[in-house]
Amino acid sequence: MRRKWWSGSQNHTTATITQLSDEDLRERCCKLSGEIREFYTRQQEDFDKRMRSDFRTVFLQEEPHQSQWRAEERERHENMMVDRYSEQLGAVVSTLCDDLELRGWCTLQDRNRFENPTGPQDIRYTAQRLAAICNGPDSGSQEYHERISSTEKRQAATTRRKDVKDLLGEARKEGQSLRSSYKQERHEKADAAKDWVRRTHDLIEAAFEKGEAQFFLVDELDKGLDPVDACLRRLDQLIVRANSLNVNPDFDTQAWTNHT
Repeated sequence: MRRKWWSGSQNHTTATITQLSDEDLRERCCKLSGEIREFYTRQQEDFDKRMRSDFRTVFLQEEPHQSQWRAEERERHENMMVDRYSEQLGAVVSTLCDDLELRGWCTLQDRNRFENPTGPQDIRYTAQRLAAICNGPDSGSQEYHERISSTEKRQAATTRRKDVKDLLGEARKEGQSLRSSYKQERHEKADAAKDWVRRTHDLIEAAFEKGEAQFFLVDELDKGLDPVDACLRRLDQLIVRANSLNVNPDFDTQAWTNHT
């Protein structure tokens, strides 16, 4: 009898699944999760150390020059971080993904994030997801995936809120630099102040809702008066209330870090 061409492939797949034990696979997830966490921490520490020692930290005191420089440096660092991740960990991540897929423990969406991170957030997610598989006694179940998804959504919401508060803090810092008690100086900073109000308004609207953004605007702007002090007071109020507000789930922190 003629042998069917696919029978060998089926036997090989079945044998591979049989050879893999849940315990071994989880142990590999634990090990790789730890390596990725160490990689992530080391990269962040190297960036912070480099920024502290850079002479531009001292000489670029004025806003928005320092914020723009920091944003550019962070973007450059994050791109290098993704490249290093692929070089140092890419092969072992792909091999583990192959085995996780055989178990049904890795979705195509997760695999894409594991193997093709777009930034540090995906690298951090990979470490967290592998740790969850490592610690989960029912990693392959639908209930487990739903529980992990719910946890990840809460963690993502917490991270987004922190990022938004950081951006609002940067906006407040820039606004403080535009204050002046001298009429001539306020006149010279008028265009910069209007631009700051516009960008901060857009940030608030993107992060929360139109109502919060409209509250930030003040009558002084329509009257052609200096709006900085009044806007800063409302911005301070918003920062205090930020923990009780829902952040837009589609808010793109990276885009606004580069934008502001």
